[in-house]
Amino acid sequence: MKYVGVDGCPKGWFFVGLDDKDGWEVGILENMAAMWQQWKQAELILVDIPIGLRDGGQEERQVDKAARKLLGRRRSSVFPAPCRAALQAADYQEAARINREATGRGLSLQSWNIMGKIREVDDLLQAEPDAQEVLREAH
Repeated sequence: MKYVGVDGCPKGWFFVGLDDKDGWEVGILENMAAMWQQWKQAELILVDIPIGLRDGGQEERQVDKAARKLLGRRRSSVFPAPCRAALQAADYQEAARINREATGRGLSLQSWNIMGKIREVDDLLQAEPDAQEVLREAH
């Protein structure tokens, strides 16, 4: 497979893999590390999760601003990504506090609800430098 689309689901990560000969494969893998092991030879892996987290600062990610502008009335479906430090919080209140201290903004419940998935992808990208060349954020 050359191209893989990935989205989080209750059992892990749902994927659709496509090749350039009309071949395809679908499935679910338990975690992002398993996803990487199966698909690291792909040309491109598109993941529906924030990638490229800020360490701090009040400037929002440019990709989020651009996506909201493009989506118009549906702009609320793109919520601000958390800062990296918020990934380690034990609960929503702590994550919101950490995010506010680092960025000047609180944290949405939508972000908190997918925090484990965001952490999985961020951890993979930190541990596997080759993944940085292949994984891209998509919505």
